[in-house]
Amino acid sequence: MKLKNIYTVRLINVEAVSAFSKEKAGKPTWLCVLQKDVQWSAYAVLPDLTEVDRFDLDIIFDDDFRSTNSLNAGDVFDIDFSIADERIGIQKVEVIGIRKDRPLNHLENR
Repeated sequence: MKLKNIYTVRLINVEAVSAFSKEKAGKPTWLCVLQKDVQWSAYAVLPDLTEVDRFDLDIIFDDDFRSTNSLNAGDVFDIDFSIADERIGIQKVEVIGIRKDRPLNHLENR
């Protein structure tokens, strides 16, 4: 079984995501982790963001991401939510935990 880093993140500005559609909650979606010179595709199953301020994030090319980044609990970075809901846009998240686990994308679990 393949294991990879799964990042648990907390939204900094919870009010900004109040427009997130409850119909999209619990469904898989793509997000973009933004950095100065690169964007990283990420996979998440977003909860009802009006009820919970944290979720798990699976960066698709995590080995490449980790080779160029040192990301630890407490670090803050930007995520573009536009694919999930363009009204949310770019938001800051704080890493509250990193664990080794199965990929969130079931296609990577083969």
